[in-house]
Amino acid sequence: MMLKRFSLLLLALPAACVVYLPSDYEDEAVTKPQTSSPRAEVPAKPQTRLSEQPRLIRQRDLCLDVHGGNGRTVLLYECHGRANQQFAVRRDGTIRQGGKCLDVAGENAKAGAEVIAYACHGKKNQQWFVDGPYIRSKLNGLCLSGGREGSVMAECGDRSGQWFEY
Repeated sequence: MMLKRFSLLLLALPAACVVYLPSDYEDEAVTKPQTSSPRAEVPAKPQTRLSEQPRLIRQRDLCLDVHGGNGRTVLLYECHGRANQQFAVRRDGTIRQGGKCLDVAGENAKAGAEVIAYACHGKKNQQWFVDGPYIRSKLNGLCLSGGREGSVMAECGDRSGQWFEY
């Protein structure tokens, strides 16, 4: 009798372990199983998973900051945690702060293009992805490079201003 109960439990267990995602859910860190393969593939490199809740994006004692003077310049500034340093990394690929999005100005795909806070519209120049410590643009694959005077797009590398903590 005990063996029969145990067998029934083993049959029911896999059904209890199914995870359902909304049909519109897309996340680069999740690979959906293929119907022709019994196993889902595991991503080759782990991706950082960020919360959509506003938080600080840090570089040691500096934080990504939308300059209070013009509400457009994105720079690195001493961390104080006020609203202009609170950024939400969203599922739609945008990084939002105070109703604006991080934006590669003028849809300029070249290195050196300025990164600003601008009204959200969802085009490629406002789409980002996290690649380890880097924040990369879907427009051009370049990295966000923060500085004390402003932020630009640059080739990814061991440069100060490109390694972020979330």
